[in-house]
Amino acid sequence: GHYAKVDAKIVLVALYRREKMYSQELADLQDLARSYPQNFLFEEEIADVYKMQDDWQGAAKVYDSLAVRLRDHAPGSELMPPAKILYQAGQAHEHLGQLQQALQLYEEAAKLPPKDAGVYKAQLAAAALYRRLDRPADARRAYQQVARAIPDTDEGKTALRALRALARDEKGKCE
Repeated sequence: GHYAKVDAKIVLVALYRREKMYSQELADLQDLARSYPQNFLFEEEIADVYKMQDDWQGAAKVYDSLAVRLRDHAPGSELMPPAKILYQAGQAHEHLGQLQQALQLYEEAAKLPPKDAGVYKAQLAAAALYRRLDRPADARRAYQQVARAIPDTDEGKTALRALRALARDEKGKCE
């Protein structure tokens, strides 16, 4: 029909996902994104489909597009969760082995106010990359920020465990 066409398409998208019919889901999501360019949710779902298909290049392209919209303050960007989008963009680039680009995105997200879950997840991801890149002082600083800010959350506890592991690593290097 005419009046419930968009609603029907959204239901179809959900059914396609359940049935793992990703190409049909992607086509409908892309159509919805074109019809509603200010609604970032369709693009987030497109990136999720790419991730489910292990197409991290496709996911990174979508997240990068969303990040540009955020930075440019494009119409509709005020409704986007910036830390979450930058964090997800960083994850996509990290999966692609583009560690410096991932780190840059994580750091950008970690600096955003107000502090929310996306900001702390980005800080934890940045800290983990600092460790991989043999930058223990930067890792410690990022872990400490998370541990101090939200000590009783899963992220805070993860940061505290990582700080203890860093201390063990440094102690082991000294011996």
